[in-house]
Amino acid sequence: MQLPKKTTAITPHLTVRDVDAAAKFYEKAFGFTRKFALPGAGGRIMHAEVGHENCTVMIGPESRERGMLSPISAGGTAVSIFVYVADVDKQHARALAAGAKELMPPSEQFFGSRTSLLLDPDGHQWMFAQHKKEVSLDDMKKAALASAR
Repeated sequence: MQLPKKTTAITPHLTVRDVDAAAKFYEKAFGFTRKFALPGAGGRIMHAEVGHENCTVMIGPESRERGMLSPISAGGTAVSIFVYVADVDKQHARALAAGAKELMPPSEQFFGSRTSLLLDPDGHQWMFAQHKKEVSLDDMKKAALASAR
């Protein structure tokens, strides 16, 4: 299989209402770096890519004709993007200051990470995680069962 340079086989592609505004939000709120943007008709950005560590997130505009709607326009999302960071508390505070909505404050999880959950202005859910310790699969299963009770 051949891939474009600096691309992974699975890359998130988020549908948003305004590509440029979303890219700017991800830069300010999450510290992502804009890799590039492609202009479209009327001067609006038709595609952009932002990066975090060795990953890329693609951003594209809504297209009702193709059934591509942002979570806000579609009435919700069934997906969250999970991102490892060095300091989840710092990342969470930065995102809130930039306008993200808190869905879950930073907290310790049974799988060895400290995580938080945020909602961006287009309705995408972002879970940020800071890995704290290795947890065996057996211990994870036990903890998951205990937390479900």
